[in-house]
Amino acid sequence: LTPEQLQAALRAAGEAQQAVVKDLSRQLNTTEEAVRGFFKILSHSDVPLEKLPQTLTEIAQRHRDMLQRLSALEPDDPLTKAKIDEARRLLIHADSADAYDRADVLLAEAEGWDMRGIREAEALEKEAREAVQRKRRSAAATRAERGELSLTRLDYLQAAQHFKTAAELVVGDTIELRVGYLNRYAGALCRYGDEKGDNAVLAQAIGVYREALKHCPRERAPTQWAMTQNNLAVALTSLGERENGTARLEEAVAAYRAALQEYTRERVPLDWAMTQNNLGTA
Repeated sequence: LTPEQLQAALRAAGEAQQAVVKDLSRQLNTTEEAVRGFFKILSHSDVPLEKLPQTLTEIAQRHRDMLQRLSALEPDDPLTKAKIDEARRLLIHADSADAYDRADVLLAEAEGWDMRGIREAEALEKEAREAVQRKRRSAAATRAERGELSLTRLDYLQAAQHFKTAAELVVGDTIELRVGYLNRYAGALCRYGDEKGDNAVLAQAIGVYREALKHCPRERAPTQWAMTQNNLAVALTSLGERENGTARLEEAVAAYRAALQEYTRERVPLDWAMTQNNLGTA
């Protein structure tokens, strides 16, 4: 159809328009009712005359694509699927603005069912995450008690392994909890290295303390940070006593002084005094 012929068909009525509608329904591969609906859309739009055929083709293409996508949707909820299927059946023969409006209402209802399902699923997911976190904390606490049991038996390496596992169980939990287990892990290594004269294990303990410091920035967990700095300095001092040179001892002095930035005399006098004493020793 030329733009003028299509414009005339839009304005025509009865059999004159019916003949054009029937022909276009074959060309556009859609129902006659849908073509009438397209005509009404064009009649109420300010489409320039020369663009009428192109716009009609675009509307029909979108309509066919939409019906195909709707038929491919397979929502889990049967009520959502029923709404979508009903909207699709309505759109196949939509010949008026009211039909499009009803289809939109049905799709909105389908969306609403999905959104409600999303909220319910998210609530369940949150509950599951919280349950997992509680279980992880409980398992970590139990594993830490196994570590304490090993310490009681003076099995420091086994204790260290237990505390390490406890720290791994609470990855993603609070800083204080994980860093606390890491300090206990490093502390067990430090005790073994000190008593057995094993410099390699002492160096391993120092590495664990440094790793703990990465997980507890001073601004977020100042007390844990100061405690870890102090513990790191203790391990550095133990290793520095055995090595040639003063590099480890100088690192220990720096770590003690860092701890004292948070372990102030006014805030924690006993920790301040202990750290001052350790600093003097180093």
